[in-house]
Amino acid sequence: MYKFSDFIYNKLIRLQNKLLLIFTSIGFALLHIFNFSHFQFFLFPIYLIYILPQFFLGLILGIVRLKNGFFWSVLLHILINGSVTWPKLFTHG
Repeated sequence: MYKFSDFIYNKLIRLQNKLLLIFTSIGFALLHIFNFSHFQFFLFPIYLIYILPQFFLGLILGIVRLKNGFFWSVLLHILINGSVTWPKLFTHG
């Protein structure tokens, strides 16, 4: 009986971790909804489509965080943001 209850407990912990990863990814995406200039609330359903890449990035960063640690997920986020931001810093116009 102990092995069965341990098995169920481990399954629940894994499910809880997956749900937590999904909800934090949704939160990560929703925080990035304000990246669009001139945010208009009536366009919110369209913005939800626009932030799908941030949702998937949140999943990837969350998996990196769980497997490798906080430092590596933050470093990956910096590298991804930097690949877009750094060229703009060094060009004129």
